[in-house]
Amino acid sequence: MSGLCKLSTLPSDSGHALTLSCVVPTTRLAPLTSRGTLLGVLLAATLGLGGVFAMQAVGMTRSHNVSVGRFLDESAQAAAREFLSRSRDEVDALGADLLSGITGQRATSPYEELPAIESLQRAAERTFVCADSGVRAFRFDFRGRMLVTGSPSADAERMVLASRIANDYRERYRPEWRTTLLVAGGGTRPVLYGVRFAEFRAPLAVYGVELCDAALQTTIFRTALARGGLLATDAGGLSQDSLLAVSVQDASGAALLTGASDSGATHRASATIERLSGVIATVTLRPAAARLLAVSPPSSSRVELLVGLFVLTALLSLLALLQLRREAALVRLRTDFTSSVSHELRTPLAQILLFGETLRLGRARTEKDRQFAVDTIVEEGRRLMHLVDNLLQFDRSSRGATPLALTTVPVSEVVTSACDTFAPIADVSRMTLTCDVPLDLAVRADAAALRHVLLNFLDNAAKYGPSPQQVHIAAARSNGIVRISVDDQGPGVPESERESIWPPFARLDRDRRGARPGSGIGLSVVRDLVTRQQGRCSVEGAPGGGARFVVELASASVN
Repeated sequence: MSGLCKLSTLPSDSGHALTLSCVVPTTRLAPLTSRGTLLGVLLAATLGLGGVFAMQAVGMTRSHNVSVGRFLDESAQAAAREFLSRSRDEVDALGADLLSGITGQRATSPYEELPAIESLQRAAERTFVCADSGVRAFRFDFRGRMLVTGSPSADAERMVLASRIANDYRERYRPEWRTTLLVAGGGTRPVLYGVRFAEFRAPLAVYGVELCDAALQTTIFRTALARGGLLATDAGGLSQDSLLAVSVQDASGAALLTGASDSGATHRASATIERLSGVIATVTLRPAAARLLAVSPPSSSRVELLVGLFVLTALLSLLALLQLRREAALVRLRTDFTSSVSHELRTPLAQILLFGETLRLGRARTEKDRQFAVDTIVEEGRRLMHLVDNLLQFDRSSRGATPLALTTVPVSEVVTSACDTFAPIADVSRMTLTCDVPLDLAVRADAAALRHVLLNFLDNAAKYGPSPQQVHIAAARSNGIVRISVDDQGPGVPESERESIWPPFARLDRDRRGARPGSGIGLSVVRDLVTRQQGRCSVEGAPGGGARFVVELASASVN
């Protein structure tokens, strides 16, 4: 409060005089308009920033779609390569079972007699199942270019098979493969074969088995597919067919394995492997696979995101406007509070200064005049002290004061103390105080806080009531609650505004327009003190037409 009013000593002709100067800081209202302009600029910048974010969101959406699509395509291609790798492993495993006894060992001489194919024929019939012409083992001797098969065949068929084997061997077979699969296409049957070598890797003969397409699908491709785990993630209990569709074609485009199609699948990739004679495997990812890979499916539109962004921007703009309005209201309340407090401080200080100067200069000619001056100084000092107590109590409340010490307090003692303290001010205001409080009535409260509450009610009655008037204080107990009331004969409080007078700085419009003194914190202090005493306060209409302020506290037994 020292920044609002200043009491100073100035020299005068008769000695020294006290001067009180109070300043109402209205200059802070000026920046409000500039802050409003600044806020408007900030809101425009916010909307512009929202547009930039929207454009970035569109770009990020496109980039996300491209990245997700590329990732899913790469996952499909990896699954196709994994499928072919497993198919190659199946070929190696079958070749080892069927041919390792013949092609796994080198011949001791280039001229040795070659093993017969009967045992290979029997093993092939046990391993592969072909419903048409069955499987047949064969041997092609490079030394005499002779083809021997496990079942009778025409010379033309022998020449075709021999030509296929010779060409495939020359073009792509390598000794380290041991076993490979020849799928030439064009209506011919696939061949699983290996080469028997002599020393220095000299090829002697080719041993192999002619298969049908059904045997190729069932024994090799479907076995590789049934092993699952083609995707580089846990299937989460889903079947392989629900995640992807696999189809296989030979080099000429003829279908060797056809997977179930899915109209919702858009990501597919193909791979080939030389050891399987250029077989092409195509893997198509189903939507379940995209979810399993923990990526969101590509979206063609992010309208929801953009709408949400602009809605958020609009809400922030609205919040900023509301904040500006609240700031303006707070500035107005602060200005009103400063003006009211300055006025309330100035009035008692002016009285104290006036009668103090009167006594100091000896202008009080009679003892009665001197006593009147002293009484006025004391009364105005008490009024000033009450105002300062209110300000201090309000400051403690706003900073979170420590809880009050609740004890058993006789109501009559607190009421008598408050009336005695307020009596000089009541005499000046021509206020008659009457009390109706039983002597055996007690409450659980803090005596000093309850006394402060009653003094605030009496101060309001003196400030807003007529002169003269009668103020009545009463107390009664009901259902374990003590109800303390203070009735005045003032204008009262309209029923529609009885809840709006308790917040800090709140004042009725009629009081503000009528320029009545008041800081707007007295009733706020009252509610805070009563609440901290675990009670409640309210305002009603008094029987005489004024206001009745009521405090309800828990009853206690008098010792």
